[in-house]
Amino acid sequence: MSGQIPLQLQDLNFVSSFNVSYNNLSAKAPDQGEFANFDENNFKGNPYLIWNNSNRRNPTPLSPPPILLHDGEGKDSAIDFTSFYWSFASCYVMVQIVLVTILWINPHWRRQWFYSVQVCLHICFGQFVEGVFY
Repeated sequence: MSGQIPLQLQDLNFVSSFNVSYNNLSAKAPDQGEFANFDENNFKGNPYLIWNNSNRRNPTPLSPPPILLHDGEGKDSAIDFTSFYWSFASCYVMVQIVLVTILWINPHWRRQWFYSVQVCLHICFGQFVEGVFY
């Protein structure tokens, strides 16, 4: 149940129990008729529900809890960023070593690599490097 309690319910007679605990209720709770007899236990768990009777609850709703933004450096972070940075750096270095080793050993792949770089540079910066490679 969410929203507000319908005001038509306060016109009912002989309501012996009315429990709306732990719902998403807001606005003003009815305080006339049979609703004046209900205590706090019937409405608990609804922090945004406003009650006017002094024997019930504070008439002002609670403000929503602040949203905390974590920068990932705290102890409650799901990722250990120190380990992440070291593993990322080691993987980057390994990829560079493997690439250089493969290009050093295999001359056919070396020619293909440099040809691919040349084509990529020509596509991206063709007007600027028109006569550099030819």
